[in-house]
Amino acid sequence: MRRPKKPPKDPQLRLQEQYLVYARNKLFKEKKVKEKAVREDVKERALTNADSTFTVVKTTWRSLCRRAARLLDLETALLELNTTIAEAYLLANVHVVRLCSAGIPLCALNQTFFYRCLSAVSVSEKEKPEIDDFELRMSIKLYRSWRPEGYVPPDSTHLANGFHQQASRQMATNLRNSTVANFYRRFKRYLKVRYSLDGKQAYEALQSIRAIEYEGEDALVKRYRDLLPPKPEKSRLEDHPELVMPLQHLFLRTFEAAQAEKSADRPPRLFSLVPTKQGFECSHIKICGSGLYGLLRRGGVKDLPSSKGFPGKADAFWRRFFHISKFETANRRFAGEILTDGKGVSIVLRKPKVEARGSGTPIDPDAFGEVWGLDPGRREMFVASNDAHKVQRVTTRQFYHDAKYRESNAKIRVWQDRDPHILEAIRNMPSKKHSHLEGLQAYVAYLLPMLEWLLRWHMHKAFRDLKFKRYVFAKRVLRRPSVRT
Repeated sequence: MRRPKKPPKDPQLRLQEQYLVYARNKLFKEKKVKEKAVREDVKERALTNADSTFTVVKTTWRSLCRRAARLLDLETALLELNTTIAEAYLLANVHVVRLCSAGIPLCALNQTFFYRCLSAVSVSEKEKPEIDDFELRMSIKLYRSWRPEGYVPPDSTHLANGFHQQASRQMATNLRNSTVANFYRRFKRYLKVRYSLDGKQAYEALQSIRAIEYEGEDALVKRYRDLLPPKPEKSRLEDHPELVMPLQHLFLRTFEAAQAEKSADRPPRLFSLVPTKQGFECSHIKICGSGLYGLLRRGGVKDLPSSKGFPGKADAFWRRFFHISKFETANRRFAGEILTDGKGVSIVLRKPKVEARGSGTPIDPDAFGEVWGLDPGRREMFVASNDAHKVQRVTTRQFYHDAKYRESNAKIRVWQDRDPHILEAIRNMPSKKHSHLEGLQAYVAYLLPMLEWLLRWHMHKAFRDLKFKRYVFAKRVLRRPSVRT
């Protein structure tokens, strides 16, 4: 006799049970310290890097590849990766805004966090393990509910081990760099907007807030000294984005209110709490040994060793599919990594470390023949002069013209004007700089149906050729004064 089926649980009751399990694990479960596994190839590479310095050689993808590299479907992989990165940035913003709005502490916004975001927004042939972080699972569930019906997520088959690891590291670095560069600048702007302070008053208040010790009686300074998280040991506060993110959320809400009121002559600029993918051009993606293995697997190469045995044979496969030896010299050897957007390629080369000359060693100016001094500026790229009063200068206007920036921008405007659908999609794009989930939801609902189409259009057009052309001519312009002298 069969047992009667149990009635399904109420969704609200199930959610409460998940919260209880999460709280119990956080508060009462003992943390088990796992021994970190060390790969022998990684250990050997670290020892080699300690005695090496690195340089980069720029070339084109076509000149680097052998005929066998046609098996590698790089364009499809780049499209999937750029789509995944764009969505992962959006998911990270959704998670940060949701937790900051609810007053819930954030987890570490590091490489592991972004790797989980990349994994959550993509699909793969392998079954993915469940994420331990309950709050991140809730954010993933919310983000997926915003996707339009029938949306096909990007495919990350054979891309997670190499490409997602490198992309998540770069995303974490971008967030940390953005926080370091902008946190105190936004803090000062917030003080000016919120309390109608001038530049000098806001600067002095911010210096008192940042001071290690403060003996004054200013209520404003005391208030924000209490809000500012304690400084971590052996690092700066802004090096930990998760600690200052609640304050940045406060800044963004204040800036949004100031823009809505239009009380200031120059309303403060809005920003995204987590940096997002800039535009729809193809980003440069790092390909390491694991990334090459994934490309070979996607290309159907049959004589591949196992994933554990590939690191020892990776160099042979690099040379089989690419003209590596063409860019090596007696001192510069291939380091096993390249960065590419499908057009330009940066090849990372290793060379022996040279002992730096001591700072106390005197320098003889006569040994150099002619000595030049170079002064970078704001209105001009730089001005150089020597002791004979000979001057060489490159203005900003001249640089942008000679480096083909103006020419490439004109071509891009023509391409967009000739395609009214692209022009309409870009002009009607809502803002992604929001401190509330409703604004992010509107942006996701508008972007996702056309995300792949916009990326394909930018990859089909010669955007990458223009980028590489600008790089070549920019180097030529900056090298020209040294050739003249």
